[in-house]
Order: sequence, then structure tokens, then C-alpha cells
Amino acid sequence: MVDFKRELCSEIIQEITPLLSLHYEEISKHKDIPLAPDFDVYLQAEQAGIIRIYTARLEGKLIGYGVFYLRPHPHYRNSVQANATLLFIDPSHRGFGMSFIRFCDEALAEDGCDAVTHTVTTQLDYSALLKRMGYEPVELIFQKRLYHG
Repeated sequence: MVDFKRELCSEIIQEITPLLSLHYEEISKHKDIPLAPDFDVYLQAEQAGIIRIYTARLEGKLIGYGVFYLRPHPHYRNSVQANATLLFIDPSHRGFGMSFIRFCDEALAEDGCDAVTHTVTTQLDYSALLKRMGYEPVELIFQKRLYHG
């Protein structure tokens, strides 16, 4: 059985790094931009109380994570909203995504969050799952790769 819980970035940095590499390989659109997480930014967000990290573990082993920034929205300062910046489950252990997202949603609601936003990549589109869970599309995000030199 997979266990879900909230964990601190400072406690899982070493353990999460191999999964971040798997995540990068699966969804990165621009592989010429190397993966180089700035863990200091995450640790500062943890100190400020604006980041939530939820994990999925199987027999104690980390097999998934959700990282959310939780703050008042700049346009609606009385509304605390969360943005999922990372959501990943090891491909060899998938099948519990809905339960994991539901767990994250419930934990965020307990922290006073009014809304949760997920940005879904075209490389791994889980929007159908989100729609089944009551999420609605609200924006389209476009990106252009810029080359320097």
C-alpha cells in the first residue's frame, strides 16, 4: 500500500534527486537546458512557509511527489491559492495518481487554500484525470524557446 504524507524539503533533498532526473527525462521539452534544481530556493520557501511537499512512499521508498507553492494570489490578496510546480510518480509505480492528487487537495484545503492550479505538460498530459476530479481548464500556456548568441 502506498502511503502519502507531507514532508519537509530539507529532509528529502537527497532522496528526491533521482526521481527529479526521471521526471526531467520524461517531460522536459528542451533537453538542451540541463536539469539544475536550486534547492536553496526551495529551502527559503520552506522557511517562509509558502511551499508544501507531499510524498508517496511504498514500503518507505519515495516513489512520487507533489510540490506546491501556497500564497495569496496577487490579483485576489484575500484568497490563498496553490500552484503545483512539480507532480510526479515513478512510471514503474503509477496507478494511484487520483488518490495522490486528492490527498494533496485535502491537505491544501486544510491549510486554507481556496484553489489549486496544475500546469500540465504536453509531454505527459494528465488533464483527463484532473477533469474527472472536478478541475476545469482556465488558461493555456504557450512557450517559445529563445536561443542566445
